[in-house]
Amino acid sequence: MNRDLFRKIGTFTLLSATIAGCSGSGNTTTVSTTDSQGTLIVVANGEDFVRQGFVTKDDWQINFERVAVNVGDITAYQTESAFNPDENTEIEATEKVTILDEVKTVDLAEGTENAEPLAVAQINVPTGFYNALGWSMIPLDDSGLSNQTIVLQGQAVKDGETVDFTLGFAVPVQYLCGEFIGDERKGFVKQNEVAEVEMTFHFDHIFGDSETPSDDPLNRDALGFQPLADLAQTGILEADWQTLQQQLAPENAQTLSNAIAGLGHVGEGHCKVKNEV
Repeated sequence: MNRDLFRKIGTFTLLSATIAGCSGSGNTTTVSTTDSQGTLIVVANGEDFVRQGFVTKDDWQINFERVAVNVGDITAYQTESAFNPDENTEIEATEKVTILDEVKTVDLAEGTENAEPLAVAQINVPTGFYNALGWSMIPLDDSGLSNQTIVLQGQAVKDGETVDFTLGFAVPVQYLCGEFIGDERKGFVKQNEVAEVEMTFHFDHIFGDSETPSDDPLNRDALGFQPLADLAQTGILEADWQTLQQQLAPENAQTLSNAIAGLGHVGEGHCKVKNEV
């Protein structure tokens, strides 16, 4: 499946208009010894199939209407040594800026099929290479399913069967991630110029991918959609996290919990998960 995760962001003028409301009192930065500054923007990317639809590992065609994630505590770091989330436990920063210290709900399915990643916040920062990124997933309060970190709404179809679903996942986590990995490098802030860092969410970790071999770790570790479809009644599935934990088989509930915790990436770069509940 063509993810095409890594698009270039538009001009500063257009992007500033898009997120003018994101640079208010909720954004702070540490004191720097340099007067050289540029602009750093954080974007959220749910991958193209969140907007375009995809087929799960167990052959359900999924189309999302809403993919709401609640994010906060977004922090970018400069480090002398690259942060390796598979080895290190903490980020040793030479520069640290808080891009967003409040909570914001982002709908990753927003926009057209080929829309750019969504701008979340921006801030003026000291120049340099921001090669690590952290953020938290925080329970949602503004959705039909309260106290969830993620809410998915959409439709699943297989062999003439249709399931309209609203699913809430309440797995608060903190992600600590290294450098963005993709077709281009990100995070280089030059004086009076604009750079970006990206929070990437891999929802194929939950549902799997029919275009990936069945024995691939992605599909082996994914739940798929069939265990969720089995909970639907007359083609409707509406369930929050507590309901899913009660109704799914224990091994499926654990698989789902692990997959949700592993959603956060920076492009294809991995993240360390902390404070998992």
